[in-house]
Amino acid sequence: MSKLKSNIPAFEYHYKLIGIISLFKQYRTSFIIDSALNIQLEKYADFKIDNKKEKTIHSFELFVDEKQNRDYFLFNNSYKDKSLFRTYKGFEFVLLIKQETEVIDIKEIIKSLKGTKNLRMVTNKELKKIDETFIKKEILYDNLKFEEDKKIIKQKIK
Repeated sequence: MSKLKSNIPAFEYHYKLIGIISLFKQYRTSFIIDSALNIQLEKYADFKIDNKKEKTIHSFELFVDEKQNRDYFLFNNSYKDKSLFRTYKGFEFVLLIKQETEVIDIKEIIKSLKGTKNLRMVTNKELKKIDETFIKKEILYDNLKFEEDKKIIKQKIK
């Protein structure tokens, strides 16, 4: 009997998700988040999901914070009444914060976002198992080649 091999790295990332309901479109919501968290999200290529039933396209933005060794992803959560993250169904946006070294203080980040008064709802929920698997497989472990692309982004920042 052979063992199944996993292509997931041995190290773990720490990550948190925040669901956001906004009165504004993505570019304005991104600006509000940038101001609240003192970051600079940049528009990125669309995140495409190909499953047997249909294709979905979700736009997203990315900010690489080298000082805190943290990445911020702002995903447009809905496409034709389908949610990218099922845990956050009904939320227009999901902010995923990924960090390799230490645990993320999500309460402080939520407090900063709620302080803007321009976002209708900002919350953190317990993830459904299907979302956890999707995040680990498709986002955290770089199936989207984020590590290569982050190098390009870092060069732009300098």
